[in-house]
Amino acid sequence: MIENYIISDDGRRVWSKFTDRFVGYVNKETGYCRCGIGGKNYLVHRLVWMKFRGEIPEHLEIDHINDIRSDNRLENLQLLTHQANTAKRLKFLSNSSGYTGVSLKKSTGKYGASFQSKEYNNGKLKHLGYFKTTEEAARFRDAFIIKNGFKHHRLNFPGCVLDPEILKRLEKFQTATNSSGYTGVSFNKQTGKWRVQFQSKNFNGGKRKHLGYFKTAIEAARFRDNFIIKNGFSHRLNFS
Repeated sequence: MIENYIISDDGRRVWSKFTDRFVGYVNKETGYCRCGIGGKNYLVHRLVWMKFRGEIPEHLEIDHINDIRSDNRLENLQLLTHQANTAKRLKFLSNSSGYTGVSLKKSTGKYGASFQSKEYNNGKLKHLGYFKTTEEAARFRDAFIIKNGFKHHRLNFPGCVLDPEILKRLEKFQTATNSSGYTGVSFNKQTGKWRVQFQSKNFNGGKRKHLGYFKTAIEAARFRDNFIIKNGFSHRLNFS
């Protein structure tokens, strides 16, 4: 029966060959994506794993790496023991700030915002600053994620309009720290966009080459990588 359904590795939805349409829904109580196949109910993340990775050992469970249960991309799934999976959930729930990426610094009494992604800042945790309140720190982190084009990361306030004051602070932060986190990408204050540059002793007389402006840092970084690959340069890639 499963073979009559198309399951992609982005795990978004399942396509039925019978009805020629997508099937499935997000359970509002649990946050997991489910779909009905042949009268049975399946968790989509399990279907994705079994198609591309094989059977799931009885002693292991599937974990969503970024803790977003509806994000069923193959790269966001991993196998953990029940003990490890439980410990991860408890660690997330025990966050004293109540927000993702926000923690209290006891020495200052302020709340620090941080962000981490395997495709950003060499996978290292990025400190975004300190704030007087947990909500301000959480909203700043959300703005950082949205404005830099990082998809599939948990937002503290999904669907909310970004605060103009938060955006002003974000612009100052990016200008002061060049916080693109990517090689060859920097924030241009005059345009409000991300600038891509490339330099090599065997190209353009050794001078730095401007490659363009982009709305998001991640878009700029991918353009630079494509430029390097297309032209056969053996330079550092942002997404190896």
